[in-house]
Amino acid sequence: MRFIVAVLAAFLALMVDVDRSPSPVPNDTPTTQASPVSEDSVSDAVPFAARFIESAVASEQPSWMVESATVEGETPAPASQPGNTAAEPQASAIDAFCRTLRDAAEASKIPVAFFARLIWQESRFRLNEVSHAGAQGVAQFMPETAAEVGLDDPFDPLKALLASAKLLRKLRDDFGNLGLAAAAYNAGPGRIQKWLARQRELPRETRDYVRIITGTRAEDWIEDADRLAIRIDLPREAPCEGIGGLSKSKDVTFVSALAAPGVTTIIRKAEAAEQAARLAAGRARKRLAILLKKTTPGAARLGKVRHVVAHAKTRSAKGRAIRLASRERSSS
Repeated sequence: MRFIVAVLAAFLALMVDVDRSPSPVPNDTPTTQASPVSEDSVSDAVPFAARFIESAVASEQPSWMVESATVEGETPAPASQPGNTAAEPQASAIDAFCRTLRDAAEASKIPVAFFARLIWQESRFRLNEVSHAGAQGVAQFMPETAAEVGLDDPFDPLKALLASAKLLRKLRDDFGNLGLAAAAYNAGPGRIQKWLARQRELPRETRDYVRIITGTRAEDWIEDADRLAIRIDLPREAPCEGIGGLSKSKDVTFVSALAAPGVTTIIRKAEAAEQAARLAAGRARKRLAILLKKTTPGAARLGKVRHVVAHAKTRSAKGRAIRLASRERSSS
C-alpha cells in the first residue's frame, strides 16, 4: 500500500515538473466539487492523484473529510513548493467549508461556535456521512426533513449548511432558546413538544446531544433562568480554528435561556395537569382507606358492638318508660 502511494506521489511530482504553472484552485471552491478540468495534463492529474491517494490510505489514516496525501516517513513540502500541489486543493476545500459554515451561521443569526459544535457532533464534518437511521450529509438531514426545508441535495455542503442554519434559527424562534433548538434538531419538534407536555420521556441520546453541544442539561433550558452559559470551544480534532472567532481554548458565553411563550404555556398546562392528578390520587387514596376500614374484620366487630350497645340503650330506655308508666297508674 505504501509503495503504491509512494509511486503515485513520485508520478505526481513528475507531472508537476512538466508544467510549473497549473491553474490555481480558488479559495471558494466547494468541498464536494473537484478542481476544474482543463486541457492541461497537470490540472487533470492532480485531482485524480489526490482521489487515488485518498482511496489508498483510507484504511490507514482516517480524517474528517478527505485523507492526507502524505506518505509515511516523508516530510510534506511547504504549500509554496511545487511538490505539494495535491495538498493545496485539500487546504482550500477545508478553508471553503469552514467559511461556508461561518457564513451560514451568521446569515441565520445563530452563534458560529454553537453551529460548529452541532455540525461536528452530527457528522464530524464528513460530507458523505449516512447514519444508521438514514440521515444524510454533513448536517444529517433525514430525507423527509430535507424535503420539508427545500434541500434537494443533503450531500452538497453549501446547501446543507445553509439549510441547517436556517432550520436551527426556526427551531430557536419556535422554542425560544438554543438548547431546545438543539434538542428539536436531534429528536424532532413533535417529540420535544410531547416531552414539554410531560407526555413522554426525552430520549437519552437527545439528553447527551444537548449536553455535549451546549455543556448544559436539557432540563436546564426549561427552567426560569434568563441566561445560561454554553460552551463555545471547538472540539480538539475539528478544523476551522481562527475562522469566525472559533477557538479550541476552553471557554463559555452566556445566551438567552428564555423559552418561547408557547413553550411556557405547554409547560404550565402540564404542571397544572400533574398537580390535579396528584390531588385526585390523594383523594382516591383517602376513599380507599375509609373503605378498607369498613370492610376489615376489626371494623366489622366494632360496628357490631356499637349496634348491640345502641340496641341495649334503646331497650333500657323503653324499660324505664314502662316502669315509670306503671308507677303512675299504681299511684292513681
